[in-house]
Amino acid sequence: MKMKTIKKKILTPFLVLIIVIPLVTLLIFNVAMRIYTVSRAKADLKNTIQTMEELIKKELRENAVNQDDILAGKAYSNISTALKASKLASTTEVLYFKWNGQLLYPKDTANTFLNNELISKISETMKNTKVNKVYSLRVGGKRYIAAGYRLVRRAPVRSPYIVFVSSLNEANGLIRIINLILLCIMALGIIIGVFIANIISNHISDPVRKLVNVTDNIGRGEVVFNGQNTDIQEIGQLSDSIKSMSVRLSAYDKSQKAFLQNASHELRTPLMSIQGYAEGIE
Repeated sequence: MKMKTIKKKILTPFLVLIIVIPLVTLLIFNVAMRIYTVSRAKADLKNTIQTMEELIKKELRENAVNQDDILAGKAYSNISTALKASKLASTTEVLYFKWNGQLLYPKDTANTFLNNELISKISETMKNTKVNKVYSLRVGGKRYIAAGYRLVRRAPVRSPYIVFVSSLNEANGLIRIINLILLCIMALGIIIGVFIANIISNHISDPVRKLVNVTDNIGRGEVVFNGQNTDIQEIGQLSDSIKSMSVRLSAYDKSQKAFLQNASHELRTPLMSIQGYAEGIE
């Protein structure tokens, strides 16, 4: 089994936490913001239709099926003007369709977010629309919501209808800006976190590494160790144990040397006497 250093063991979970937790938080934030944005936009669109319902009835009465282009254009202009005065003016457009899905108004979509693909999608979706029902649309990677209002409810098959469509791109753009800011903050936080984690891991691993060197030196016979200053209780206890061991080893080494010196001295005297007798005999 491959062993890891204390520094790596400390850094790895720390780095996982400071990277994964912000990313999960960002993901949850995005999901919540998108759900809130869509639900809020749908509620605002419904409120707008309810607010403008009386104006629509006034401008486009039940003879709307037979109105000529001039009257219909004037009615559409009044409704469009009223919409522009609402709080959804910048993100909402109103469209006037014939019963067969042909767009009557606006004639010019150059200054709007409308395009042919979106109009075709709305026309196809709204042909059999229910009153005030809000639909979500995705065209060209962009998101929209739309709600239709059929002018002649007693003859839905041949009835023209008004469609209110809102773009969610402005809200999505705001979310992207917020994401960018959050990512920058997260990146800064991760850099600071890595720096702090490195300091903490070094603060723990360096004293242990020094104590490892001390034990190696003791193994080579350098038994003198005066202890190591640290503010970590466990490492302090380890240092004290090694110091106590070095003191005992030092005392044992001294006693061993003293014993050998005494034994050598005690043995030298009789050996010299024996050597003298042996020389005399010769």
